Amino acid sequence: MKLYNTLTRQKEEFKPIDGKIVKMYVCGPTVYDYDHLGHARTFIFFDTLRRLFLSQGWQVKFVQNITDVGHLVGDAETGEDKLEARAREQKVAPQEIARKFEKAHFEDMAKLNVLRPDVSPRASEHIPEIIDLIKILEKKGYTYQKDGNVFFKTEKYTQYGQLSHRNPKDQKSERQGFALWRSADNRNIQVWDSPWGKGFPGWHIECSAMARKYLGEQFDIHGSASEHIFPHHENEISQSVCGYGKIPARFWLHTGLLNIAGEKMSKSKGNFLRIRDGVKKYNSHILRLALLSTHYRKPLDFSENLIAQFETIYRKLSEIRININQFHLRDGRGGRAVFENFLEMLEDDLNMAQALAVLESGAKILSEKEWQKIEYILGIKFEKREIQLTQEQKDLIEKRDALRKKGEFEEADKIRDELKKQGIEVRDCHF
Repeated sequence: MKLYNTLTRQKEEFKPIDGKIVKMYVCGPTVYDYDHLGHARTFIFFDTLRRLFLSQGWQVKFVQNITDVGHLVGDAETGEDKLEARAREQKVAPQEIARKFEKAHFEDMAKLNVLRPDVSPRASEHIPEIIDLIKILEKKGYTYQKDGNVFFKTEKYTQYGQLSHRNPKDQKSERQGFALWRSADNRNIQVWDSPWGKGFPGWHIECSAMARKYLGEQFDIHGSASEHIFPHHENEISQSVCGYGKIPARFWLHTGLLNIAGEKMSKSKGNFLRIRDGVKKYNSHILRLALLSTHYRKPLDFSENLIAQFETIYRKLSEIRININQFHLRDGRGGRAVFENFLEMLEDDLNMAQALAVLESGAKILSEKEWQKIEYILGIKFEKREIQLTQEQKDLIEKRDALRKKGEFEEADKIRDELKKQGIEVRDCHF
């Protein structure tokens, strides 16, 4: 299998570090609001990758954090915590907001058939691990303090910018470093004691500490959306290398943005569709198929036309699935080759467009077992409902099939017309 590594800017052969277990860390939600379809695209992609690994016989340890403190409005280095801003707005405790939207997140993921993570660590429950990492960085001389805040010295880490290919010398804000620990003021609600006074952690340090705790000094894959390449993942690499001595993950994978009318879908722009609203408006399997349709690293424009296109494909594949399941209408040859070609496309950096093209062209000759494997990998259930037929109708269908095989098409057509009068339309599949 080959995957594109953002760190090296090329496709590389992927093999788990220990040869048996794939260890993955995917940045999870900041739980101050409902997830939208832009988030869904990223979570669905990494779920599909996880399913592909599992289908190939590998074990997977999948960790996805819950950010419930430290993520500031606008992803900025200064400003207000997103959860606390929402808590003040609704006049409730921040953790009440966090638990409400954490629960909503997992409900939304279930509706999209996204497997639950093996571990979902909350940042607020890992303050000791975060403080320990900051103390290590401080001891090694990678921090400085200002107004009670602790910052990382980006200028001391000579490889800063290796993931994003940015030069910190060109940006004043990057030369100044990023926050590891923030001093609390009178507005802050979620605060903890630390060697530097009362405060709360920076956003980036949380993932480094939690990934280390649950996946060890180096794991296989770190993933998120492309908007997190900088600053989030760049900063993670910096503090992990300087603190623990290694780049935390071998592969860094990033999904393209989901756009509406050419603009990024985002809460700040107000041009978003919540997942829970999306699954009410559209079939959840069609929605998942549409969000998987374009190569994961490319931007995807979400529209009614996109949904209509993949509804047509979904209905077509479902009809084939129904016929195979109920009437065994396949010729039994070549299905294995189609399935292997489907896998080959996915093993080339999850080339989903080509994989779906293979599925469309070869669906009629897949066996039931092969269909089940494909459904598992995609996380999509194609319709498999059975048409309720009387025994007499089943006998007529079998008789018509026998007549067609003998070349007695006129008699076969009479049976077809009789079935049509009974509301049963018989279509002949050509392989």
